[in-house]
Amino acid sequence: MRNFGVWQNRDFRWLWIGTLFIRLGSQVAVIAITWLVLKTTVSGAKIGLVLALYASGDMAASPWIGLLLDRLPRKFLLNIDNLLLGFIWLALALLGRLHILNLPLLVILVTLSGALTPIAYLGRMIVLPNIVAPEDWEASNSWLQLNMNVVTLLGPAVGGVLTGIFGVTTTLMLAAFAYGIYFLCLWAIPLPRFQASEAPPEASWGHGLVAGWRFLGKSPLLLVLVVVTMLFSLTYGPLEPALPILVRQVFHAGPRVLGLLWSSFAVGTISGTVLWGRLTVLMDLSKSDHR
Repeated sequence: MRNFGVWQNRDFRWLWIGTLFIRLGSQVAVIAITWLVLKTTVSGAKIGLVLALYASGDMAASPWIGLLLDRLPRKFLLNIDNLLLGFIWLALALLGRLHILNLPLLVILVTLSGALTPIAYLGRMIVLPNIVAPEDWEASNSWLQLNMNVVTLLGPAVGGVLTGIFGVTTTLMLAAFAYGIYFLCLWAIPLPRFQASEAPPEASWGHGLVAGWRFLGKSPLLLVLVVVTMLFSLTYGPLEPALPILVRQVFHAGPRVLGLLWSSFAVGTISGTVLWGRLTVLMDLSKSDHR
């Protein structure tokens, strides 16, 4: 019953609902943008460029986001971030509908959206301990993980269906609407929930950034995890531009099929994680029996 008890927390409910919408909006927007680039350029290289710049914006901004969240009002920062991201997807939709959206402008706006994205998920992780009591941390993390799994499974399929039925521009407007819902959910959470329990450090911005890298270097296990994740991304990355080309040129299908392929990939990923966890438990039990 502990897992369900966390739902009595009003602020956690708002955070969970808002997180669901912002994650869904992000998934839907990426599918729509991918199909837009494919339809207008018919180039896997340009799809790869757009997606790579989106990821590069995220990567370049992430080390600074923690410093921003330590030094600036968190609720204000998160709300501004959501408004800006919603505005970017809405701007892309309107520019596309007016037929004045070109590749350089698309690249600039997508890269900016990638740079703004870390504020949402890092801010959520920082705020959660202020919202939930320590004895409910495990339960709240479980519910947020379920939130992510649901969106990972259904998000691409929803994005593909929406793009196939309503078109790219309307789908991007719906993504912007999802960010607006997250903004309202954060607005409903009281300001004290966002405040840090300790005063921000007095060190300079540069010192704070260097301290983070030093901590990484002093943690061998964490460093190995970073390297393994990087290697996984190098092998996974080519799928993102390749799948849209495969869907359009080989299967002669539309965005619905693209979304279903990504959702199928998510099913395999989550199933593998569950099976691996089950296998690990069985192996541990087997070792215990042999002892």
